[in-house]
Amino acid sequence: MIFGNKGRERFLEAVAGFETAVRERDTDRAEHAFQELHRHFQGAKAQETERAARRLAALLPEIPPGPRGTVAVIVGACVERGADPAACAPHIFDGLADTLAGVREFCERWAATGGGELPDPEGEQDPGLFDRVGPEAALAWLTLP
Repeated sequence: MIFGNKGRERFLEAVAGFETAVRERDTDRAEHAFQELHRHFQGAKAQETERAARRLAALLPEIPPGPRGTVAVIVGACVERGADPAACAPHIFDGLADTLAGVREFCERWAATGGGELPDPEGEQDPGLFDRVGPEAALAWLTLP
């Protein structure tokens, strides 16, 4: 290609698109941008993953609970490739603390509504789960893995 994409930071472009979509609460664009994150991660240079990790970690509080865990895993992958863990850890730990508090609430509500064997968070769920324990507690339980 005469006018190739040399020098383009496609992973950071995907991060920017994801940030915009999340902040605008545009589900379709966020899903597309999320796919772009995965698509361009492997080809990202060290300076891209360093900057991306900080930006994605800072964005975590704005991401809904289900996808939040997956984005945290992407941040972790950036750290594995050299991004500064100290810059990302506070956001990751805040999210973990919120999830664990939700899991505690789930367990308390589960016991208060009859108990029984806890559902497999990675298995097929009873449609009544959200009604039984509440949507936030159910999402925390399902996000746990």
